[in-house]
Amino acid sequence: MTGPVSRRLLAALAAALVLLSSGGQAGIPVASALVIPADIASPGDAAFAAVAAARTDGTAIPYRDYLALHGGTPPASGSLEILPAETVGAEGCTVLASLGGWNGPILATGETGFATFEIDVPETALYQAWIEYYPLPGRGGLVERSLQVDGTVPFREAERIVLPRVFRDSVRPGDLRDRLGNDLIPLLEEDPRWEGTWIRDASGLQADPLSFHLEAGLHRLTLSSVREPVAIRRILLARASQAPSVTEFLNDAASGGLTDMGAYLQVVQAEQAGAKSDSTLVARSDRTSPATFPYDPVRIRMNTIGGRAWSTPGQWIEWVVRVPEDGLYRLSFRSRQNYLSGSFCTRRLSVNGEVQYRDLEDLRFPYGLDWDWRGPATPVRLQAGDNVIRLEVTLGQAADLVSRMEAIILDLNRAYRKVVMVTGAVPDPFRDYLLDRKLPEVFAAFSDQAKALRQMNVDLMALTGGRGSLSAVLQSLAVQLDEFTERPEEVQNRLASFKSNIGALGTWVISVRQQPIEIDTIAIHGPDALLPPARAGFLRSLAHEIRSFLASFLFDYSDLGDVETGTAGAIEVWVQTGRDQASILKELIDNDFTPGTGIPVVLKLVQNQLLPATVAGRGPDVALQCGGAEPINYAIRSAVEDLSAFPTFPQVTARFRDSALLPFTLDGKVFALPETHTFPMFFYRLDIFAELSLQPPDTWDDFRTIAARLQKNNMNAGLQPIIHSLGTFLYQLDGTFYIDDGRRSGLSETAAVEAFRLWTALYTDYSLPYRYDAANRFRTGEMPAVIEDYTFFNLLSLSAPEIWGLWDFGPVPGIRKQDGTLDRDVAGGGNACMMLRNSRAKEKAWAFLDWYTSDAIQLRFGQRIESLLGTSARYPTANVEAFRSLPWTARDLGVLEDQWRSVRAIPEVPGGYYTSRHVNNAFRRVLFQEDEPKETLLEYVEVIDDEIRSKRNELGLDAEGDGDDAE
Repeated sequence: MTGPVSRRLLAALAAALVLLSSGGQAGIPVASALVIPADIASPGDAAFAAVAAARTDGTAIPYRDYLALHGGTPPASGSLEILPAETVGAEGCTVLASLGGWNGPILATGETGFATFEIDVPETALYQAWIEYYPLPGRGGLVERSLQVDGTVPFREAERIVLPRVFRDSVRPGDLRDRLGNDLIPLLEEDPRWEGTWIRDASGLQADPLSFHLEAGLHRLTLSSVREPVAIRRILLARASQAPSVTEFLNDAASGGLTDMGAYLQVVQAEQAGAKSDSTLVARSDRTSPATFPYDPVRIRMNTIGGRAWSTPGQWIEWVVRVPEDGLYRLSFRSRQNYLSGSFCTRRLSVNGEVQYRDLEDLRFPYGLDWDWRGPATPVRLQAGDNVIRLEVTLGQAADLVSRMEAIILDLNRAYRKVVMVTGAVPDPFRDYLLDRKLPEVFAAFSDQAKALRQMNVDLMALTGGRGSLSAVLQSLAVQLDEFTERPEEVQNRLASFKSNIGALGTWVISVRQQPIEIDTIAIHGPDALLPPARAGFLRSLAHEIRSFLASFLFDYSDLGDVETGTAGAIEVWVQTGRDQASILKELIDNDFTPGTGIPVVLKLVQNQLLPATVAGRGPDVALQCGGAEPINYAIRSAVEDLSAFPTFPQVTARFRDSALLPFTLDGKVFALPETHTFPMFFYRLDIFAELSLQPPDTWDDFRTIAARLQKNNMNAGLQPIIHSLGTFLYQLDGTFYIDDGRRSGLSETAAVEAFRLWTALYTDYSLPYRYDAANRFRTGEMPAVIEDYTFFNLLSLSAPEIWGLWDFGPVPGIRKQDGTLDRDVAGGGNACMMLRNSRAKEKAWAFLDWYTSDAIQLRFGQRIESLLGTSARYPTANVEAFRSLPWTARDLGVLEDQWRSVRAIPEVPGGYYTSRHVNNAFRRVLFQEDEPKETLLEYVEVIDDEIRSKRNELGLDAEGDGDDAE
């Protein structure tokens, strides 16, 4: 049976399967209505087709399609309470008698496992879920759970339910200062407490709490652990209350006898926050305006909070303010939003846990280069005594636009991918591919999305009040899609510009998803109060600029040390990375190392100065963030200390995998300790693999099959042509890079020649690209399978939010041994820290290295970097226990650790730099000149051996083995 009727029937059957699989207490008021967006209020053929399509690509349907499917279902009229301790099935859970001041049965859920609850639903309706939880000690990350209804995830957003932790400053910002008078960023510490929240979309693309369709009758709800342990005392299925209008709020306040507070004024410093939902929300420093308090034109003052760290939907900051009496108070925030040009950022304002009227759900902070007072135009109700004011990041009315834009981008990327499957990434301009006949559904999508883009442009201008840079992109792309529909032959000629326009839409989505605001002070005042000036006057600003200019000649802004060079007993540590990382390390030294050991540290931020300083005899005691090849290069010149001679060396090195130490080992001596350790993983697109009925590969034969299937559809797989890729094949074939204790290259051995042949064949026989932008091509789907360093995970999390939930990662393919085992060994590497030979305080320097590489400090260092720079900066520490304690999900951590156990390092030997250089030369000759792999490799091995021999002779090293063994 074919044709439109059969397709509609199949779609309806798929939707029916989804339907079959889905099945008022104090403080949580019941709403009078549940608002569903008009454009998805009624189910129809499009909605059912979307459901069917989503189910066939192996992923749960998006929430918008789920609401469209159930648009005719009324909201719940009552409420159902679930007591989590009463489970009908659980794993990894325990029942507690009391916790956090609450008595009664409490369900403590672990980082893995699940809890299933049975409920008897009295009416078919849409229910929203309220959950009361207490974060349990874990790795300090967000608590994440997924929710299944009768064994099925109802929609994609239910796979990631986020429950924030609570943090507070260990000391008040400004109370800690260094020798130069600069404020130090206070450490954050967790402040666990009972929290209650409606389950919302973690991405922030849905303004209202998530709704779940439940048929009347018995159902089973399952909460599965994804990340971090948490205790739960109650779950309520109801519908979230809607805040009243401003008029209703003011009428209610007037009837309660509340009045405005006249000239009352209280100013609160925003950096003195009471609680925060994220460890990234630390105090910041601003020296751009003398009106910012506290102010210093030269020194660092922790005087603001927010910025880019406070930009992800769901993050919140709380302040506790005390007022003398009940009344109506105005709230004004001296703030600056100079991040999102042409638009605004949004916050949800609640007072004592309540959004008092609807306007506070969408409190806007428009773009501006300077500081200004912003806040709601209508007062809020405060009670005598302490009040909790919370600002939470939301997308506000922009959420619907971003959600629609992401749907458009996914649809256009899918259309682009289908075109590429016919034409290839570089179409022949002289060939007519007859795309309109082969891909009629693509041209229907072009027509539909052109209309959607024009409507998006209208809605965007209505929301922002003007035309921005995105408007031009929307209009240009809409015109291009119309031209494609009218002249299908234009598609192949303008494919590159089409891809570029889609990329511009994706860039806009990424920028709008981030909602950063920086706040200096909060004013609680009456209508007659005179607020402090938001901006400094001309004379004050002029004085500020003059003082800052003069101070630049006298003040050393690169000085990070808490003690001066030459201080008795101090050691000197050089950091060869960014200032942010150096500042974090300085903070840890000041708060932990020096107080605990009594050893002063002079910390310096340097770039490319270690070698000349060491040659001149003026190097540091300890150098951090050194490249993987540096320790051995310094060691063969007797410039670094052998760390294996220290008595506690075995206890210190037990923190790392053996493979992490190998690159820093020579002749049985170890000349550095590993800081970072990275290794490759296999990343793949779930949706595309499902479309093509592909599975993640176990062996390289599987990988080659995947590459061939992808290429048949004009897509491709990716493997970076670097020496670590060759190392993966080499180690899986039981080969080695060097033999004879590093005196000769091992690449002439049989295993190495076979590894080189297999590696180069991927590019010569299977046409893998040797140069590409992995993140961009993975995002568009042109390259849905790539082998990349595991930190690629961080990059995707930041740069490709629209494909969240559509990709995964796993171990690298392996080679099957004769005994049936699968060898998945891979080559890895990382940075190191080392002690210079000219150090005059070697015991103190070793104490520092011991402290710096310890479990606790590596964890705190990684957490602070991530809190300051975001998830994309997750620290790839070499310390095994610290790595396990970083905020990975339990599943991701398990996959990474499985691969990490199979990591082997590439040794460093004198003259070893010729290995990577000539492996690259051999690869290029095979690829571009079509030379025979074995002969080419062996030719370059002779050159490598000559350089190793020459370097050992030059350095006066034992060259034994150069005779008969070298021939």
